[in-house]
Amino acid sequence: MEMLSSRAVRATSSLSVRRHCSRSTSVAAVAPQLSRPSCLLHTSATRDATPLPHPTVAGPPPKAPHASVSFPQDRLARKRQQAEQFIQSQKAKVNPDKPTSALQKRFWKNVSIQESEDGLQVMLDTRPVRTAGRQILNLPHHRRGLAMSIAMEWDQLVSAQQALKQHYIPLTSMTSRAMDIANEDKDGNSEARDSIVRMAMRYLGTDTLLCWAPERNIHDPYQKEGEKPLRDRQRDVAEPIIAFLKTHIFPGVDIEPILDESSIVPRSQPEMTRNVIRGWITGLPAFELAALERGVLATKSLLVAARLLVEWSQEYRHLHHEKPMGQRFGINEANEAATLEVMHQIENWGEVEDSHDVEREDMRRQLGSVVLLQSPKTDQPSGLHLNNPRSNQHIMSDPTAEPGAPADVSSNIPPAGEKSLAAEAQRRVPNKLVAMAATPDRILLRLNKLLAAPGGLSTFLSTFNYTLYILTYASAKSAPLQAKLYQLFTRSPTTTAVDATTHFAALGGLLSSTRTTLRLFGLFPLYAWLRQLMQGPKPGDDSVLYSTQLTQCLLYITFQFMENVAVLTDAKALPMSWSQRWHLPASSGKAPTANIYLWSYRAWLGGVLCDFVRLFRTAQLERQKRAERSVTTDFATREHDEKADQAWWKEMVVPLSWTPMALHFAIGEGGLPGWNLGAMGACGAFAGLGKIADMWAKTA
Repeated sequence: MEMLSSRAVRATSSLSVRRHCSRSTSVAAVAPQLSRPSCLLHTSATRDATPLPHPTVAGPPPKAPHASVSFPQDRLARKRQQAEQFIQSQKAKVNPDKPTSALQKRFWKNVSIQESEDGLQVMLDTRPVRTAGRQILNLPHHRRGLAMSIAMEWDQLVSAQQALKQHYIPLTSMTSRAMDIANEDKDGNSEARDSIVRMAMRYLGTDTLLCWAPERNIHDPYQKEGEKPLRDRQRDVAEPIIAFLKTHIFPGVDIEPILDESSIVPRSQPEMTRNVIRGWITGLPAFELAALERGVLATKSLLVAARLLVEWSQEYRHLHHEKPMGQRFGINEANEAATLEVMHQIENWGEVEDSHDVEREDMRRQLGSVVLLQSPKTDQPSGLHLNNPRSNQHIMSDPTAEPGAPADVSSNIPPAGEKSLAAEAQRRVPNKLVAMAATPDRILLRLNKLLAAPGGLSTFLSTFNYTLYILTYASAKSAPLQAKLYQLFTRSPTTTAVDATTHFAALGGLLSSTRTTLRLFGLFPLYAWLRQLMQGPKPGDDSVLYSTQLTQCLLYITFQFMENVAVLTDAKALPMSWSQRWHLPASSGKAPTANIYLWSYRAWLGGVLCDFVRLFRTAQLERQKRAERSVTTDFATREHDEKADQAWWKEMVVPLSWTPMALHFAIGEGGLPGWNLGAMGACGAFAGLGKIADMWAKTA
């Protein structure tokens, strides 16, 4: 019976379906304007379902849903309340029995700026802030504004654990990156610089500023009346930036959008454009290069980062020195250019709270660190209110509030002050007296730093030695004039002026002997150089330059070895029998080791001549490189070429100065006609002048 009943029910349901479909079909025939007949299937049971009790759980009922916050005032009030609750939780007393990590609290109380001979140091009590490589963070003296910003950055941290996260200390991490690049540049290592160039060029291929929407949006056929299309907004933002870069930084190059309606794969920029931009990035100083890297990673756009860098970098201050502060390309403009598509979505679909607003503030914070790193080279950056840690221009890095919360709910932290003795003395003593007392002190400290630098002692002794030779020669030639001047001022008819020539000559001879003794250890760096060359040329190295360097290294080793043998033989540190075959006969009237010195000088002359071959080959390769590159008026490229030319001529002065002296000693038997102590001093002084000037500048 149950089976029969179920079958009857199914038959009744089927009959009901067929009747309803036939009625629908007849309606469709009567009313042909309908697109298609509608057929409703009734498959419900004939009786109601048995009600079940609603399941219950322990605890209070859930809170009623509330409307999302849409007004900025309500949002700020809610975030302010959350920030206050977070502060109260931080102040809550923790369980003393529970072990805590030392990183959960800050180990310093005060943050200050201390001035040392190496530069400005940010001090955490008595500990200096260090880079990721454990090096002390020494900032140049002219970057006091940057040092103050880093000090305030550390003063806002509430635990040492926050210092391990780069997003809490963006200025410190970026400054550390810049100093690492500068140190690698001094060592001749370009690994970090090359990696940044490769990264930036990859972002150029997918630059955010060059990804434009289609002319016609097929996904939005009912566009609001009076609303500007997204592509027009993108062009309004991108074209001024591109025009500025093409006019002042990359003139003559073509920068085009990389996406169109018919493609989904970005197009590459022309090869000339890529070469010019790559050359500009490669030639940037260390601080500018680190700032460009941070800007590119933050905006995902090389062009926006380059525009912001050029606007605030002191290397390009000639482009904006007369521009009012309100008309400059700043953080807001760069943020708008990098997030225009997101802003367009927010205007149409609304903002996702705790997502869009947090990303916007993080973008502004990253771009602000780029601007602060390029602070003017004065005591305090102009236009940046660094004395107020709660200023809108300040980089927000407040750990006592969640991201997006207003910063004024935190406790007022006073700005870091300078506690160095120099600053205290400057407040108590008149400025002129401080300047007079600081001048010799600074000179002595810089001289000590120069002597401690690699190669600094030998360079200083060489330049000083040859300068004494010039003074000796000039003093000897001016002896009659000195006597006449002495008689004129003292009115004494018979007076002999004090002869300082012997003192200059004695000191010069002493320094010459000292330099010769120090050169006894010169074979060790020459051996290291030879060992490096014996590994073969690196990929891409010129074979002529490699052969020239190898020949020069062998000649210098020959010179140093023979000079060492002669010096040690004269000092009786080596037996005469060891070099007997090279000695001159006693009848010649010369020292036995004169022949050894002669051939050592000839090897030195050969090494000096190798410098001419190297420099001429370098110039030839540079001309070929510039010939392959099309003619351009790019300011950065021309500036890079001018610096390369200046460096080439500075290197050319060295062999030009050493050649006459080496030729004089290599000839033997009197040397060059007319050669004197003054000529030798002038040649040696000019040869080392450029190097010691560069080393002295680095001690500032």
